[in-house]
Amino acid sequence: MIRIVITDDEDVIRAGLRTILAVPDEIEVVGEASTGSEALEAVAEHSPDVVVLDLAMPDGPDGAETARLLREGHPGLGILNLTTIADEEQVARVWRAGADGYLLKTASAAEMREAVHSAAGHRAVLSPDVISTVMSRFATHHHPAPTPEVKARLRDLSQGELRCVVALADGLGNREIAERLGLAEGTVKTHLSRALHKCGLANRTQLALLANDQREFLAGLLR
Repeated sequence: MIRIVITDDEDVIRAGLRTILAVPDEIEVVGEASTGSEALEAVAEHSPDVVVLDLAMPDGPDGAETARLLREGHPGLGILNLTTIADEEQVARVWRAGADGYLLKTASAAEMREAVHSAAGHRAVLSPDVISTVMSRFATHHHPAPTPEVKARLRDLSQGELRCVVALADGLGNREIAERLGLAEGTVKTHLSRALHKCGLANRTQLALLANDQREFLAGLLR
């Protein structure tokens, strides 16, 4: 059972999301909030597996800033941002904040429920309407050469940590990484946690972005 908190400033949207997402023996709505500040309180009170955040909340921190604050205080929390805007800049903000997903409110009920499951497993979620834009950006993006500091940090990773980090950059969650590498899921979590610490990063999303930028360098470290 995945326990979630729903956050949106519009009552009718929250009610709709509750109807769509609440599935017996699968997803339970344990709390609701209408602002980013209330979301912080609701997560602290209910300890959900996933928080669903409206991106454009008018009062207090918006969805991206709330995601950042939640990620700092609750590193194991799944964070899914919902929005009406398919905007590349907003996607970048959400990812930098440490969210697990960016989904349009026009997504189907099945897509939303699947996104909740993905966020709970810390697998990246992108609405189909923005995937092509983001993929185009990455296809033309110049991957910068690693700085000496980045090189030193990446060289400090063990072979197990390196393989898990590369798989993370491929968009895999812990279970999928474990299956790919033939490891226990707990071992994957340990490897990624140590890699985060060694790289001086705050969350898995930042680690995945670093690994994506430094794929060629990482490939040279693998044996």
